[in-house]
Amino acid sequence: MVLYGTAALVSSDTGLLALIRYRWESRDLARDKQALMKRIRHQREHVQALRADPFALERIAREREHRVRSGEILVLPGAPGSH
Repeated sequence: MVLYGTAALVSSDTGLLALIRYRWESRDLARDKQALMKRIRHQREHVQALRADPFALERIAREREHRVRSGEILVLPGAPGSH
């Protein structure tokens, strides 16, 4: 009887091993939460910087999407040796 009770205490879904596993998961989740909170903080700072810079959106459009103003000509560098 004592042996059964000890085994049930250690190995059941609410036993000692489960408690240890839940604590590990809780620690991992807390670490993940901290990383996500840091990422959110950086993203908010980036958004604020973009809002403060009047030319930021234009710069991004030009760099990432190769946009040009009316009358401009877009010149992209070719791969080395492709001439």
